[in-house]
Amino acid sequence: MDGADLDEAVAHYRDLAPRYDRRTRRINAVRERAIAALRLRPGQTVLDAGCGTGWCFGALSAAIGAQGRVIAFDPSQDMLAVAGHRLVAAAST
Repeated sequence: MDGADLDEAVAHYRDLAPRYDRRTRRINAVRERAIAALRLRPGQTVLDAGCGTGWCFGALSAAIGAQGRVIAFDPSQDMLAVAGHRLVAAAST
């Protein structure tokens, strides 16, 4: 992917970020199966490359427990902002 393609993708996700989870909810079962297929164990570290809005954070964290670690990144700052709000909300529950 060259710089122009990345710029286009980031612009696309800037617009999509606020409604991304709602627009992609039909693939949630696929996401859950993919996480289950990882067969994660407590204490492991997980890299969530292209984490988007952080939808997978809850399931990943549940699988690896308090001693585990999720490392996540995404090229879209707007998607990461949604992921950050998700983390704050999870921490307050």
